[in-house]
Amino acid sequence: MDNASKGLLMGAGILITIVIITFGMVFLNASKGMVSTANEEVADFQLEMAQAKYKAFDNTTVTGAQVVSAISKYADGSFGVGVKKNSDTNYTWYGQTCTSVGVLSAATTNSSIDKAKDESDAAYVNHR
Repeated sequence: MDNASKGLLMGAGILITIVIITFGMVFLNASKGMVSTANEEVADFQLEMAQAKYKAFDNTTVTGAQVVSAISKYADGSFGVGVKKNSDTNYTWYGQTCTSVGVLSAATTNSSIDKAKDESDAAYVNHR
């Protein structure tokens, strides 16, 4: 009888271990979806925060000093700043030319900040 009770206890222990492992696997699979969703939300938030500094200038009326500051900060080899003055119908691009929001055209560099500061140039921005 002693061997039979030991066998039953060992079988019950194995069964309980299998049940615990099964619950752990079910919980792990259920949490993968939540972790994936949380990672996507964090990535979206990081992208939004990274773009926040540019949105201050997007389709808004700003002073000439703000325009010159934005050109000197953001117009580099991988970014374009489009300036449209009240009297203009087209944009003057500094850095890269964009064909639409967020899409750079061919890798051509445009006007330098010197044109925005040169009072004799058509691209002059009154920054004083």
